[in-house]
Amino acid sequence: MDSPFQTAKISYGCEDQDDRLCEGDTYETYNNPVEQDETPPWITKDSAVDDFEQKRTERIKAMRNSKVYKFVMLLSGFTNEKMSKFWTRNTGTVTSKGSADIRKEYHGWYINTDWADGMVYLTPVVYAHMEEALTAITQRHRHLREAKLFQFIESPRIRSIFARMVAMCYRLSTALSGHKYSLDGTYRRVNMERQRLMNVFKHIHLKPYIINDTEMGLVYDDTDLNPTFVGVNVNTLKADVYTRLALSNTITQMNRSQRYLN
Repeated sequence: MDSPFQTAKISYGCEDQDDRLCEGDTYETYNNPVEQDETPPWITKDSAVDDFEQKRTERIKAMRNSKVYKFVMLLSGFTNEKMSKFWTRNTGTVTSKGSADIRKEYHGWYINTDWADGMVYLTPVVYAHMEEALTAITQRHRHLREAKLFQFIESPRIRSIFARMVAMCYRLSTALSGHKYSLDGTYRRVNMERQRLMNVFKHIHLKPYIINDTEMGLVYDDTDLNPTFVGVNVNTLKADVYTRLALSNTITQMNRSQRYLN
């Protein structure tokens, strides 16, 4: 029996090519690691150190392949803030370097190394505005009320729009809090941009086979939404010419706004 859902899996055509930067990649493998005869003559290659470096490289690749880590990178770029603003390794534990206790040395290395524990720690700033953006979108658009947070973060070509939405929420909070200097018109401009982004999500729908072969994801699809226009014969209204002219201008503005938003 055929599935009632439409298959909408996105393929970029370069997922298996190491020497090509594909959409969603955060690093590129342009060559193989150095061999024994390629190291400088004054440096001796140690097998234990080389094994550790290979493991460290694989750990860093796994960290940069994390969907949440990529989302934080998008958010950092859209807000022009450092990644430490939204993702941090600071747990409040301070360990002095050069400690005589080897266990303290290991503890200090473990908590201060990004890839050691395989976790991404979100700061309250990004967590709060992610929740705000998700709540605003799902309450505004009924067809997205069943969408989950991970679907906004992991869906290709939708995560960047959602990251921009979270960035706009962050900018609004920054303007309202007064921690940074901003012009009086900054709030109105940012709020207008956020409303434009909000209108984009009415064309975004849940489709199967977007994130993987089993989970549904979000995809942009505006084929089922056609702009509608308001029309009325103002000549048949029982009103004076000034009222009819005002109504005609109002309808024209509504149609222009509808056409622009769609």
